[in-house]
Amino acid sequence: MINKIVFVWVGWAGVSAVVRLFLWCGFKNCVGIDSTNWELTKQLQSEWLEIVIGHGNYEVNAHDFVIYSSAAINSPEVQSAKALFESGASIRPPFSYFEFLWELSKCFSTIAVAGTHGKSTTTALAAHALAKHHPNFWLGIVGAGLADWWSANMKISETHAEDIRALVRYIIDPKAAGCEHLMKKYLFIVEACEYNYQFLSLDVDHAVFTNIELDHADVYETFENYLDTFVQFSKKVRRSVTTLVDTQWIPSIQASLDLKIQEHEIQQFDFKHLLGSHNHANATLALKICELVNDWNIYSSDEIKHTIQWFTWLRRRWELLGNNTHGVPIITDYAHHPTELSSTLQAVHEKYADQEVTLLFQPHQARRVVEFWDEFIETLAPENEVIIYSIYTAREKIQDISWYTIQSSYLNDEVGNLQSFDDLGELFVKQFDGTYITAFDQIKEMINNKTEWVILICTAGNLDWEVRKLNEV
Repeated sequence: MINKIVFVWVGWAGVSAVVRLFLWCGFKNCVGIDSTNWELTKQLQSEWLEIVIGHGNYEVNAHDFVIYSSAAINSPEVQSAKALFESGASIRPPFSYFEFLWELSKCFSTIAVAGTHGKSTTTALAAHALAKHHPNFWLGIVGAGLADWWSANMKISETHAEDIRALVRYIIDPKAAGCEHLMKKYLFIVEACEYNYQFLSLDVDHAVFTNIELDHADVYETFENYLDTFVQFSKKVRRSVTTLVDTQWIPSIQASLDLKIQEHEIQQFDFKHLLGSHNHANATLALKICELVNDWNIYSSDEIKHTIQWFTWLRRRWELLGNNTHGVPIITDYAHHPTELSSTLQAVHEKYADQEVTLLFQPHQARRVVEFWDEFIETLAPENEVIIYSIYTAREKIQDISWYTIQSSYLNDEVGNLQSFDDLGELFVKQFDGTYITAFDQIKEMINNKTEWVILICTAGNLDWEVRKLNEV
Protein backbone atom coordinates (compact mmCIF):
# COMPACT_ATOMS: atom_id res chain seq x y z
CA MET A 1 0.00 0.00 0.00
CA ILE A 2 1.36 3.42 -0.98
CA ASN A 3 1.52 6.09 1.70
CA LYS A 4 2.65 9.09 -0.39
CA ILE A 5 4.05 9.60 -3.87
CA VAL A 6 6.97 11.93 -3.16
CA PHE A 7 8.57 14.09 -5.86
CA VAL A 8 11.95 15.50 -4.87
CA TRP A 9 13.06 18.74 -6.57
CA VAL A 10 9.58 19.08 -7.99
CA GLY A 11 10.38 22.45 -9.56
CA TRP A 12 12.54 20.77 -12.20
CA ALA A 13 10.91 20.53 -15.64
CA GLY A 14 10.98 16.74 -15.98
CA VAL A 15 9.79 15.88 -12.49
CA SER A 16 6.98 18.44 -12.71
CA ALA A 17 5.69 16.69 -15.84
CA VAL A 18 5.54 13.37 -13.98
CA VAL A 19 3.73 15.08 -11.09
CA ARG A 20 1.07 16.31 -13.50
CA LEU A 21 0.74 12.79 -14.87
CA PHE A 22 -0.05 11.43 -11.40
CA LEU A 23 -2.44 14.28 -10.62
CA TRP A 24 -4.23 13.67 -13.92
CA CYS A 25 -4.52 9.97 -13.04
CA GLY A 26 -6.36 10.95 -9.88
CA PHE A 27 -3.70 10.27 -7.25
CA LYS A 28 -4.53 12.41 -4.21
CA ASN A 29 -1.54 11.37 -2.10
CA CYS A 30 1.18 13.34 -3.93
CA VAL A 31 3.67 15.67 -2.27
CA GLY A 32 6.35 17.80 -3.92
CA ILE A 33 9.60 18.89 -2.27
CA ASP A 34 11.86 21.70 -3.40
CA SER A 35 14.46 23.98 -1.85
CA THR A 36 12.76 27.13 -3.18
CA ASN A 37 9.16 28.22 -3.55
CA TRP A 38 9.37 29.66 -7.03
CA GLU A 39 7.22 30.05 -10.11
CA LEU A 40 6.78 26.36 -10.98
CA THR A 41 6.20 25.15 -7.41
CA LYS A 42 3.55 27.85 -6.98
CA GLN A 43 1.93 26.79 -10.22
CA LEU A 44 1.83 23.15 -9.09
CA GLN A 45 0.41 24.24 -5.76
CA SER A 46 -2.43 25.95 -7.63
CA GLU A 47 -3.04 22.56 -9.30
CA TRP A 48 -3.66 21.02 -5.85
CA LEU A 49 -0.24 19.52 -5.24
CA GLU A 50 0.95 19.55 -1.63
CA ILE A 51 4.29 21.41 -1.56
CA VAL A 52 7.01 21.18 1.11
CA ILE A 53 9.72 23.83 0.87
CA GLY A 54 13.13 22.95 2.24
CA HIS A 55 14.93 19.62 2.10
CA GLY A 56 14.75 17.75 5.39
CA ASN A 57 11.27 19.03 6.22
CA TYR A 58 9.56 15.83 5.08
CA GLU A 59 10.23 12.45 6.67
CA VAL A 60 10.17 9.67 4.07
CA ASN A 61 7.97 6.71 5.00
CA ALA A 62 8.82 3.09 4.16
CA HIS A 63 5.62 2.97 2.09
CA ASP A 64 6.38 6.13 0.09
CA PHE A 65 7.03 5.93 -3.63
CA VAL A 66 9.87 8.42 -4.31
CA ILE A 67 10.69 9.99 -7.70
CA TYR A 68 13.53 12.51 -7.83
CA SER A 69 15.51 14.76 -10.12
CA SER A 70 19.05 13.46 -10.61
CA ALA A 71 20.28 16.78 -9.22
CA ALA A 72 18.64 15.87 -5.90
CA ILE A 73 20.34 12.51 -5.48
CA ASN A 74 22.12 13.65 -2.30
CA SER A 75 19.01 15.16 -0.69
CA PRO A 76 17.93 13.73 2.69
CA GLU A 77 14.68 12.47 1.15
CA VAL A 78 16.43 10.39 -1.51
CA GLN A 79 19.07 9.13 0.89
CA SER A 80 16.39 8.12 3.38
CA ALA A 81 14.44 6.27 0.68
CA LYS A 82 17.60 4.42 -0.36
CA ALA A 83 18.41 3.49 3.23
CA LEU A 84 14.88 2.16 3.81
CA PHE A 85 15.10 0.03 0.68
CA GLU A 86 18.57 -1.32 1.48
CA SER A 87 17.46 -2.24 5.00
CA GLY A 88 14.46 -4.13 3.67
CA ALA A 89 11.92 -1.78 5.28
CA SER A 90 10.76 -0.60 1.85
CA ILE A 91 10.06 -2.85 -1.15
CA ARG A 92 10.70 -0.05 -3.66
CA PRO A 93 13.90 1.88 -4.27
CA PRO A 94 13.62 5.59 -5.10
CA PHE A 95 13.36 6.24 -8.84
CA SER A 96 15.27 8.98 -10.63
CA TYR A 97 13.25 10.85 -13.25
CA PHE A 98 14.79 8.85 -16.08
CA GLU A 99 14.41 5.57 -14.21
CA PHE A 100 10.71 6.31 -13.94
CA LEU A 101 10.61 7.19 -17.65
CA TRP A 102 12.14 3.77 -18.26
CA GLU A 103 9.16 2.21 -16.46
CA LEU A 104 6.79 4.26 -18.61
CA SER A 105 8.64 3.47 -21.81
CA LYS A 106 8.37 -0.28 -21.16
CA CYS A 107 4.58 0.03 -21.10
CA PHE A 108 4.11 2.31 -24.11
CA SER A 109 5.21 2.54 -27.73
CA THR A 110 7.97 5.06 -27.10
CA ILE A 111 9.33 7.70 -29.45
CA ALA A 112 12.49 9.32 -28.09
CA VAL A 113 13.71 12.64 -29.52
CA ALA A 114 17.44 13.00 -28.88
CA GLY A 115 20.20 15.33 -30.02
CA THR A 116 22.14 18.39 -28.97
CA HIS A 117 19.77 21.13 -30.12
CA GLY A 118 16.07 21.33 -30.93
CA LYS A 119 14.85 18.41 -28.80
CA SER A 120 12.16 20.37 -26.98
CA THR A 121 10.75 22.01 -30.10
CA THR A 122 10.74 18.81 -32.16
CA THR A 123 9.09 16.83 -29.34
CA ALA A 124 6.50 19.54 -28.77
CA LEU A 125 5.61 19.88 -32.45
CA ALA A 126 5.20 16.13 -32.87
CA ALA A 127 3.19 15.71 -29.66
CA HIS A 128 0.99 18.67 -30.60
CA ALA A 129 0.18 17.06 -33.96
CA LEU A 130 -0.19 13.51 -32.66
CA ALA A 131 -2.53 14.61 -29.88
CA LYS A 132 -4.85 16.07 -32.49
CA HIS A 133 -4.65 13.36 -35.14
CA HIS A 134 -3.53 9.98 -33.75
CA PRO A 135 -6.19 7.94 -31.89
CA ASN A 136 -3.60 6.05 -29.82
CA PHE A 137 -1.55 9.04 -28.69
CA TRP A 138 -1.27 9.15 -24.93
CA LEU A 139 1.52 11.32 -23.52
CA GLY A 140 4.18 13.82 -24.57
CA ILE A 141 6.84 15.07 -22.15
CA VAL A 142 8.86 18.13 -23.18
CA GLY A 143 11.62 20.05 -21.41
CA ALA A 144 9.73 23.34 -21.69
CA GLY A 145 6.26 24.72 -21.03
CA LEU A 146 3.98 25.26 -23.99
CA ALA A 147 1.37 27.90 -24.68
CA ASP A 148 -1.03 25.42 -26.27
CA TRP A 149 -0.82 23.27 -23.14
CA TRP A 150 -1.48 26.03 -20.60
CA SER A 151 2.27 26.43 -20.02
CA ALA A 152 2.59 22.81 -18.85
CA ASN A 153 5.42 20.69 -20.21
CA MET A 154 3.36 17.59 -20.84
CA LYS A 155 0.36 16.70 -22.98
CA ILE A 156 -2.06 13.88 -22.14
CA SER A 157 -4.85 12.53 -24.29
CA GLU A 158 -8.17 12.32 -22.46
CA THR A 159 -9.36 9.54 -24.77
CA HIS A 160 -7.89 6.52 -22.98
CA ALA A 161 -8.11 7.64 -19.37
CA GLU A 162 -8.97 4.31 -17.75
CA ASP A 163 -6.33 2.35 -19.66
CA ILE A 164 -3.66 4.91 -18.80
CA ARG A 165 -4.56 4.96 -15.13
CA ALA A 166 -4.36 1.18 -15.06
CA LEU A 167 -0.86 1.22 -16.58
CA VAL A 168 0.41 3.89 -14.18
CA ARG A 169 -0.97 1.95 -11.22
CA TYR A 170 0.78 -1.13 -12.59
CA ILE A 171 4.12 0.73 -12.58
CA ILE A 172 3.63 1.64 -8.92
CA ASP A 173 2.35 -1.79 -7.97
CA PRO A 174 3.53 -4.57 -10.34
CA LYS A 175 1.16 -6.96 -8.55
CA ALA A 176 -1.74 -5.16 -10.21
CA ALA A 177 -3.16 -7.43 -12.90
CA GLY A 178 -5.03 -6.99 -16.13
CA CYS A 179 -2.64 -4.73 -18.06
CA GLU A 180 -0.99 -7.27 -20.35
CA HIS A 181 -3.23 -6.43 -23.32
CA LEU A 182 -2.39 -2.72 -22.98
CA MET A 183 1.37 -3.03 -23.21
CA LYS A 184 2.88 -0.96 -26.07
CA LYS A 185 -0.61 -0.09 -27.35
CA TYR A 186 -0.41 3.67 -26.80
CA LEU A 187 2.10 6.28 -28.01
CA PHE A 188 4.49 8.04 -25.67
CA ILE A 189 6.83 10.70 -27.07
CA VAL A 190 9.58 12.06 -24.84
CA GLU A 191 12.51 14.43 -25.01
CA ALA A 192 15.52 12.19 -24.36
CA CYS A 193 18.38 14.05 -22.69
CA GLU A 194 21.90 12.74 -23.16
CA TYR A 195 23.30 14.52 -20.09
CA ASN A 196 25.09 12.08 -17.81
CA TYR A 197 24.03 9.18 -20.09
CA GLN A 198 20.44 9.53 -18.86
CA PHE A 199 18.67 8.56 -22.09
CA LEU A 200 20.36 5.14 -22.07
CA SER A 201 17.78 4.00 -19.51
CA LEU A 202 14.85 4.37 -21.94
CA ASP A 203 13.07 1.49 -23.67
CA VAL A 204 12.80 2.94 -27.19
CA ASP A 205 10.77 1.87 -30.21
CA HIS A 206 11.53 4.87 -32.45
CA ALA A 207 14.46 7.29 -32.07
CA VAL A 208 14.80 10.67 -33.75
CA PHE A 209 18.07 12.60 -33.78
CA THR A 210 17.90 16.34 -34.32
CA ASN A 211 21.68 16.82 -34.57
CA ILE A 212 24.82 15.82 -32.69
CA GLU A 213 27.40 18.40 -31.65
CA LEU A 214 29.62 18.27 -28.56
CA ASP A 215 27.95 19.54 -25.40
CA HIS A 216 27.96 18.78 -21.66
CA ALA A 217 31.72 18.93 -21.59
CA ASP A 218 31.66 18.24 -17.84
CA VAL A 219 30.58 14.69 -18.73
CA TYR A 220 31.98 14.09 -22.22
CA GLU A 221 35.62 15.10 -22.69
CA THR A 222 35.66 14.74 -26.48
CA PHE A 223 33.20 14.61 -29.35
CA GLU A 224 34.11 10.95 -29.79
CA ASN A 225 32.98 10.22 -26.21
CA TYR A 226 29.80 12.18 -26.81
CA LEU A 227 29.04 10.47 -30.12
CA ASP A 228 29.67 7.02 -28.65
CA THR A 229 26.84 7.60 -26.18
CA PHE A 230 24.47 8.16 -29.10
CA VAL A 231 25.80 4.98 -30.69
CA GLN A 232 25.00 3.06 -27.51
CA PHE A 233 21.56 4.66 -27.40
CA SER A 234 20.88 3.73 -31.03
CA LYS A 235 21.67 0.08 -30.39
CA LYS A 236 18.73 -0.06 -27.97
CA VAL A 237 16.18 1.15 -30.54
CA ARG A 238 13.76 -1.50 -31.78
CA ARG A 239 12.01 -0.17 -34.85
CA SER A 240 13.49 2.95 -36.48
CA VAL A 241 16.12 5.68 -36.29
CA THR A 242 15.35 8.93 -38.10
CA THR A 243 17.35 12.09 -38.77
CA LEU A 244 18.09 14.71 -41.44
CA VAL A 245 20.42 14.24 -44.40
CA ASP A 246 24.01 15.43 -44.74
CA THR A 247 25.03 14.88 -41.15
CA GLN A 248 28.64 13.81 -40.72
CA TRP A 249 28.01 11.52 -37.78
CA ILE A 250 25.51 9.22 -39.53
CA PRO A 251 28.13 6.68 -40.74
CA SER A 252 29.48 6.24 -37.20
CA ILE A 253 26.04 5.34 -35.87
CA GLN A 254 24.92 3.36 -38.91
CA ALA A 255 27.98 1.11 -38.69
CA SER A 256 26.76 -0.29 -35.38
CA LEU A 257 23.10 -0.76 -36.34
CA ASP A 258 21.08 -3.46 -38.04
CA LEU A 259 18.39 -0.85 -38.71
CA LYS A 260 18.79 1.46 -41.70
CA ILE A 261 18.84 5.09 -40.56
CA GLN A 262 16.07 7.03 -42.31
CA GLU A 263 17.37 10.37 -43.62
CA HIS A 264 15.16 13.25 -44.74
CA GLU A 265 15.62 16.54 -46.55
CA ILE A 266 14.52 19.64 -44.66
CA GLN A 267 11.09 20.84 -45.74
CA GLN A 268 9.85 24.43 -45.61
CA PHE A 269 6.91 25.37 -43.41
CA ASP A 270 4.64 28.39 -43.44
CA PHE A 271 4.86 29.06 -39.71
CA LYS A 272 2.28 31.42 -38.22
CA HIS A 273 4.20 31.98 -34.98
CA LEU A 274 7.60 30.24 -34.96
CA LEU A 275 10.69 31.97 -36.31
CA GLY A 276 14.16 30.91 -37.41
CA SER A 277 15.48 28.61 -40.11
CA HIS A 278 16.34 25.97 -37.50
CA ASN A 279 12.64 25.43 -36.83
CA HIS A 280 12.13 24.14 -40.36
CA ALA A 281 14.52 21.32 -39.46
CA ASN A 282 12.67 20.68 -36.17
CA ALA A 283 9.30 20.70 -37.93
CA THR A 284 10.52 18.32 -40.63
CA LEU A 285 11.48 15.77 -38.00
CA ALA A 286 8.16 16.26 -36.19
CA LEU A 287 6.35 15.60 -39.47
CA LYS A 288 8.40 12.43 -40.04
CA ILE A 289 7.59 11.20 -36.53
CA CYS A 290 3.89 11.50 -37.30
CA GLU A 291 4.39 9.64 -40.60
CA LEU A 292 6.33 6.88 -38.83
CA VAL A 293 3.40 5.95 -36.58
CA ASN A 294 0.64 6.47 -39.18
CA ASP A 295 0.21 2.71 -39.50
CA TRP A 296 -3.39 2.79 -40.67
CA ASN A 297 -3.21 5.94 -42.85
CA ILE A 298 -5.35 7.75 -40.31
CA TYR A 299 -4.23 11.21 -41.43
CA SER A 300 -2.39 12.82 -44.31
CA SER A 301 0.99 14.54 -44.22
CA ASP A 302 -0.73 17.75 -45.29
CA GLU A 303 -2.98 17.60 -42.21
CA ILE A 304 0.02 17.18 -39.95
CA LYS A 305 1.93 19.96 -41.68
CA HIS A 306 -1.01 22.34 -41.28
CA THR A 307 -1.24 21.57 -37.54
CA ILE A 308 2.50 22.04 -37.06
CA GLN A 309 2.49 25.37 -38.88
CA TRP A 310 -0.07 26.80 -36.43
CA PHE A 311 1.86 25.79 -33.31
CA THR A 312 2.35 28.85 -31.12
CA TRP A 313 5.42 28.78 -28.85
CA LEU A 314 7.45 27.03 -26.20
CA ARG A 315 8.36 28.69 -22.97
CA ARG A 316 11.86 30.21 -23.12
CA ARG A 317 12.15 29.34 -26.82
CA TRP A 318 12.02 32.69 -28.57
CA GLU A 319 9.29 33.73 -26.14
CA LEU A 320 8.08 37.35 -26.19
CA LEU A 321 7.71 38.35 -22.56
CA GLY A 322 6.24 41.73 -23.49
CA ASN A 323 7.51 45.29 -23.81
CA ASN A 324 9.12 47.58 -21.27
CA THR A 325 7.53 50.94 -20.45
CA HIS A 326 9.18 52.45 -23.55
CA GLY A 327 7.74 49.82 -25.87
CA VAL A 328 10.98 47.89 -26.33
CA PRO A 329 10.28 44.16 -26.99
CA ILE A 330 11.78 41.73 -24.46
CA ILE A 331 12.44 38.22 -25.78
CA THR A 332 13.71 35.30 -23.72
CA ASP A 333 15.34 32.14 -25.04
CA TYR A 334 17.01 29.05 -23.57
CA ALA A 335 20.05 29.31 -25.87
CA HIS A 336 23.26 28.50 -23.98
CA HIS A 337 25.41 26.76 -26.61
CA PRO A 338 27.14 28.78 -29.38
CA THR A 339 25.10 27.07 -32.11
CA GLU A 340 21.82 27.78 -30.29
CA LEU A 341 22.88 31.35 -29.61
CA SER A 342 23.73 31.91 -33.27
CA SER A 343 20.37 30.50 -34.45
CA THR A 344 18.43 32.64 -31.98
CA LEU A 345 20.29 35.81 -32.93
CA GLN A 346 19.69 35.10 -36.60
CA ALA A 347 15.95 34.76 -35.97
CA VAL A 348 15.83 38.01 -33.99
CA HIS A 349 17.69 39.92 -36.68
CA GLU A 350 15.33 38.53 -39.33
CA LYS A 351 12.24 39.51 -37.34
CA TYR A 352 13.51 42.96 -36.36
CA ALA A 353 15.56 43.75 -39.44
CA ASP A 354 15.32 47.51 -38.94
CA GLN A 355 16.46 47.48 -35.29
CA GLU A 356 19.59 46.67 -33.36
CA VAL A 357 19.66 44.05 -30.59
CA THR A 358 20.81 44.30 -27.00
CA LEU A 359 21.87 40.78 -26.07
CA LEU A 360 21.74 39.92 -22.39
CA PHE A 361 23.44 36.53 -22.07
CA GLN A 362 23.92 34.48 -18.93
CA PRO A 363 26.40 31.66 -19.70
CA HIS A 364 25.35 28.31 -18.29
CA GLN A 365 28.28 26.63 -16.57
CA ALA A 366 31.86 27.86 -16.66
CA ARG A 367 32.86 24.60 -18.28
CA ARG A 368 30.76 25.40 -21.35
CA VAL A 369 32.27 28.91 -21.60
CA VAL A 370 35.76 27.45 -21.53
CA GLU A 371 35.05 24.55 -23.86
CA PHE A 372 33.47 26.77 -26.54
CA TRP A 373 35.51 29.92 -25.91
CA ASP A 374 36.37 30.68 -29.53
CA GLU A 375 32.89 29.72 -30.82
CA PHE A 376 31.18 32.03 -28.33
CA ILE A 377 33.47 34.92 -29.25
CA GLU A 378 32.83 34.40 -32.95
CA THR A 379 29.07 34.49 -32.32
CA LEU A 380 29.06 37.47 -29.97
CA ALA A 381 31.66 39.74 -31.61
CA PRO A 382 29.40 41.04 -34.45
CA GLU A 383 26.63 42.16 -32.06
CA ASN A 384 26.24 45.86 -31.26
CA GLU A 385 25.65 45.47 -27.54
CA VAL A 386 26.39 42.39 -25.44
CA ILE A 387 25.90 42.25 -21.69
CA ILE A 388 27.08 39.13 -19.86
CA TYR A 389 25.32 38.41 -16.58
CA SER A 390 27.02 36.35 -13.83
CA ILE A 391 28.02 32.94 -15.14
CA TYR A 392 25.56 30.37 -13.81
CA THR A 393 27.63 27.67 -12.13
CA ALA A 394 26.61 24.52 -10.32
CA ARG A 395 28.91 21.97 -8.71
CA GLU A 396 31.89 23.82 -10.23
CA LYS A 397 34.99 25.35 -8.67
CA ILE A 398 37.25 27.91 -10.28
CA GLN A 399 40.21 25.67 -9.55
CA ASP A 400 38.72 23.03 -11.86
CA ILE A 401 39.14 25.21 -14.93
CA SER A 402 42.82 24.35 -15.22
CA TRP A 403 41.78 20.71 -15.68
CA TYR A 404 39.28 21.46 -18.42
CA THR A 405 39.93 20.74 -22.06
CA ILE A 406 40.77 24.25 -23.26
CA GLN A 407 40.76 24.73 -27.01
CA SER A 408 41.87 28.37 -27.01
CA SER A 409 45.62 28.96 -26.64
CA TYR A 410 44.88 32.50 -25.42
CA LEU A 411 42.70 31.20 -22.59
CA ASN A 412 45.30 28.60 -21.70
CA ASP A 413 47.79 31.40 -21.08
CA GLU A 414 45.35 33.21 -18.77
CA VAL A 415 44.07 30.30 -16.67
CA GLY A 416 46.62 30.79 -13.90
CA ASN A 417 45.40 34.35 -13.31
CA LEU A 418 41.76 33.42 -12.67
CA GLN A 419 40.80 33.63 -9.01
CA SER A 420 37.00 33.53 -9.41
CA PHE A 421 34.26 32.91 -11.98
CA ASP A 422 33.82 36.67 -12.18
CA ASP A 423 37.45 36.90 -13.33
CA LEU A 424 36.52 34.48 -16.09
CA GLY A 425 33.52 36.63 -16.98
CA GLU A 426 35.59 39.80 -17.14
CA LEU A 427 38.18 38.09 -19.33
CA PHE A 428 35.39 36.75 -21.55
CA VAL A 429 33.75 40.13 -22.31
CA LYS A 430 37.10 41.70 -23.25
CA GLN A 431 37.19 39.45 -26.31
CA PHE A 432 34.15 41.11 -27.93
CA ASP A 433 33.92 44.52 -26.23
CA GLY A 434 31.05 43.47 -23.98
CA THR A 435 30.00 44.37 -20.45
CA TYR A 436 30.08 42.01 -17.49
CA ILE A 437 27.44 42.60 -14.76
CA THR A 438 26.97 40.69 -11.51
CA ALA A 439 24.23 42.78 -9.84
CA PHE A 440 20.68 42.09 -10.98
CA ASP A 441 19.62 45.64 -10.03
CA GLN A 442 21.79 46.87 -12.92
CA ILE A 443 20.07 44.42 -15.25
CA LYS A 444 16.69 45.62 -14.05
CA GLU A 445 17.69 49.25 -14.62
CA MET A 446 18.90 48.48 -18.13
CA ILE A 447 15.69 46.66 -19.05
CA ASN A 448 13.45 49.38 -17.65
CA ASN A 449 15.35 52.31 -19.16
CA LYS A 450 16.01 50.96 -22.65
CA THR A 451 14.27 53.28 -25.11
CA GLU A 452 15.19 51.64 -28.42
CA TRP A 453 16.28 48.41 -30.08
CA VAL A 454 15.21 44.91 -28.97
CA ILE A 455 16.23 43.15 -25.75
CA LEU A 456 17.12 39.49 -26.19
CA ILE A 457 17.72 37.44 -23.04
CA CYS A 458 19.50 34.12 -23.52
CA THR A 459 19.93 31.88 -20.49
CA ALA A 460 19.50 28.35 -19.22
CA GLY A 461 20.10 29.65 -15.71
CA ASN A 462 18.09 31.70 -13.22
CA LEU A 463 18.10 35.04 -15.08
CA ASP A 464 14.86 34.25 -16.92
CA TRP A 465 13.00 33.77 -13.64
CA GLU A 466 14.43 36.98 -12.19
CA VAL A 467 13.35 38.97 -15.24
CA ARG A 468 9.84 37.51 -15.16
CA LYS A 469 9.40 38.83 -11.64
CA LEU A 470 9.84 42.40 -12.76
CA ASN A 471 6.57 44.31 -12.64
CA GLU A 472 7.42 46.06 -15.88
CA VAL A 473 7.43 42.77 -17.84
